[in-house]
Amino acid sequence: MKKINYNTKEEKEKIIASQKGLYLIADVIHFDEKYLVFDDKPQEEKTESEDEKAERLIQAEIRRLAIQNLKQKGLLPQDYAEETDVKEKKEENDENHEQETK
Repeated sequence: MKKINYNTKEEKEKIIASQKGLYLIADVIHFDEKYLVFDDKPQEEKTESEDEKAERLIQAEIRRLAIQNLKQKGLLPQDYAEETDVKEKKEENDENHEQETK
């Protein structure tokens, strides 16, 4: 396995493009670190345990609260939105639109 840190979306895309013959196993985003994990074999489908799911949900909530707090303190712009937030809203809007058109 190979771990490569990145800072920006552009840097992430360049790293992914440059890793020929390797499979992207994970895109990890911690509060103080972002990194990609590559391997020479594809990862087998793994079901998430209850503990892993709980930890993922806790981390997501901590991140959401931290962003909200930083906005309130004026350290982040009020219109700041993470890429995942934008995707989730788009998917939610698409689902609502599909239901309305039925």
